[in-house]
Amino acid sequence: MKEKLISDWVESYSFDQNVMDTYYSANKNILNKFRKVLKENQYVLTLHTGANLITSFVRTEEIFIYMNLKDWKKDILDIRQKLDLKELVRGGNIHLIHPSTTGQRTGRIPNTPNLDIILEEVVEYKKKGYFIDISKNIKKYFERKTSQGCLMIEKENGPDEYIDDLKQDIFERFNQLLEFL
Repeated sequence: MKEKLISDWVESYSFDQNVMDTYYSANKNILNKFRKVLKENQYVLTLHTGANLITSFVRTEEIFIYMNLKDWKKDILDIRQKLDLKELVRGGNIHLIHPSTTGQRTGRIPNTPNLDIILEEVVEYKKKGYFIDISKNIKKYFERKTSQGCLMIEKENGPDEYIDDLKQDIFERFNQLLEFL
């Protein structure tokens, strides 16, 4: 089942869906500058950039970073100035990535997968014999907004600036799934 979920995700995801701004920096320690300028939850290394920190199997001078910014146009300008990133007509070695929401739900939470698609997939997996106890488990772990499942998800993901009551949102989503099943 895990292999099927991963292969389905690989089939539907494309890195090219993201918006990427490319800049140049001659600073060999630019990642250290990123750490000083940005908050921990504002960026994450992607592609080979993270691997370069722990292994020498792949070496590239290019840096790819997913950015989590409230106001992309305003914040990116400030970041570029603080990091002294140069905008070129072509090329560059610093790629700042604004994750795409293409094919994803637009609403309270950006980058949240479309719930209808998830529900359809869950039904297909259930028909194939997976998720045998899914209804029982949802009832057990998500019976109210203070249940163990809601609390675990809230703790794992932390506060969300787009949702006033995260536990309530989690509770509603799992109960919507339960109704669908």
